[in-house]
Amino acid sequence: EKEEEGGGALCHHILFDDNIHNDPTDSIASVRLMEGGCHSGEGIFRSLSGEEVAREQGRHLFRVPTIAPILDEEWFLQKITEAQVALKDAEGARENGSG
Repeated sequence: EKEEEGGGALCHHILFDDNIHNDPTDSIASVRLMEGGCHSGEGIFRSLSGEEVAREQGRHLFRVPTIAPILDEEWFLQKITEAQVALKDAEGARENGSG
């Protein structure tokens, strides 16, 4: 488990919904980012733009095909694992200056 500056574990929030679209102008999700990280104590949130929200698909946002989790009881667990991998990949890209 990765820790943020100042201590505390990294938060990884995931929103599952059947009405999430990969379209910066049409999203049910109104995503806000806490400046300084989830353990900073600052409590200052910034709304993400539509483009920023669209980039979070597969890391923090997942569209749920309504029938998929009914037919596959592992569906949510698989998506959580995918999100964790995608988040680590994005962090690695940022640390290497390519993201």
